[in-house]
Amino acid sequence: MLDLINADYLIGLPLTFRRRGFSTRIRLYHQSSHLGDEYLLRDEDIERQNLSFESVEVLASQEIGFLRLYAGGERIFRREPDTLPSKVFHGGVEARSGGAGPARFVAGVDVKTTTLYDWSPAVSGRVGLELARRGPGDHPARLVTLMLEIYEGPSPYGQFFQDDISYVGVGLHFGL
Repeated sequence: MLDLINADYLIGLPLTFRRRGFSTRIRLYHQSSHLGDEYLLRDEDIERQNLSFESVEVLASQEIGFLRLYAGGERIFRREPDTLPSKVFHGGVEARSGGAGPARFVAGVDVKTTTLYDWSPAVSGRVGLELARRGPGDHPARLVTLMLEIYEGPSPYGQFFQDDISYVGVGLHFGL
């Protein structure tokens, strides 16, 4: 049988503004996660959890030299199950080394917290190398980033959203 193992959907409409080192993003989006849905429905002993919500998110960031600080929050206005939090606070810091060459060092720490977990934070850290070419002006058009990634906190997707997880992995990210 060809059961769906995993599918996560994040569909949204972002509106962004940037002036000098300051930027903001307002985003209306939908997220739904389907982790082994067909497989879980075959077993009557496992209770399937459907995770789906719509949210409005507001983030603001400020670049200070090689650092970028950001913070914001979101309001979840339709959620399934209804035990999902209605408010999320989000913040972090990123660092990018300077340099005239195509490679640069990048690192960041991201923190999210909600009422669902008594404000216990989910912490994500990444460190790695970004390979880029210069775009129009002096703004880099990033192409490939290789990152060591660490996460500790509530599972952000699917059937296990109420469980705490931790992992260490390697990520390869592509951008235009």
